[in-house]
Amino acid sequence: MTKRSLSWTSGRGFWLTALLTVVITALVSHVALLQMIPFLQTDKQIEAGIRRGFSINELAQPPAPRAGSTSVPLANPDTLGSRAYLDLASGPLVLSGIRPEGCAYWSVSIFAHNTDTLLVKSDREIPAGPFAIGIRRGEQTITEPVDLETVMPSDRGVLLIRCFMRQREDVAYLASLDAERRTFVLRRADKEVGQ
Repeated sequence: MTKRSLSWTSGRGFWLTALLTVVITALVSHVALLQMIPFLQTDKQIEAGIRRGFSINELAQPPAPRAGSTSVPLANPDTLGSRAYLDLASGPLVLSGIRPEGCAYWSVSIFAHNTDTLLVKSDREIPAGPFAIGIRRGEQTITEPVDLETVMPSDRGVLLIRCFMRQREDVAYLASLDAERRTFVLRRADKEVGQ
């Protein structure tokens, strides 16, 4: 009687090892892809904004959305928004301005590169008048006085400011809201406006 040996390169052992390798590789790849999707989507949004003329670390003040005028599907036409694509590689930033009082609702939000929400503050939490929000990485410091700071886990992120309008058809009202939001300045921390 001949002894038959089970080797890893033949028979059931080989196929079991191959199957386990494929399953484990697929699972690891799937988890890695799920972890990368938020980063890739943020990068895609930033690249689309740059193609539309926005710049990194500059606050964009686009007009109120109309159907088909934004990359956001079904954008709320009652929202007057401002946005900035953040990159803290050269240092921390400060968003300052005067909180608008003409909005039905106003908020500022900061999102990390992986789309995690790092900050949401509204007109119910930020008092009327001037405000300053510091945006930095953990190892960075902001020496000037700010009302609050947001610590980002990576260099890249997105800043959104939203104003829900009461009367979007009222031209004078819309002009006053636009003037109020243009008081917002995003700049390098510890530098005066205009430097």
